[in-house]
Amino acid sequence: MRRIAQLIESEFGISYCKTSVWLVLRAMGFSSQRPTGRAGQRNEQAIQQWRLQRWPLLKKKRAASEESSSSSTKVA
Repeated sequence: MRRIAQLIESEFGISYCKTSVWLVLRAMGFSSQRPTGRAGQRNEQAIQQWRLQRWPLLKKKRAASEESSSSSTKVA
């Protein structure tokens, strides 16, 4: 919104705060845009391969001392 407010000010000489810019845009029929789907160039096979081969190597592994108990007050 800040960039739009700067553009309005440079083009028309009118200064708006972020909220006012949103109200003006909404009155003109604009709305927030969100992606509706996944990227067209998405490679499902490469993603699956990364999940199976690379991700397990990157995941943080628990230390041997952490494996015994999740409670510090529990008697081993």
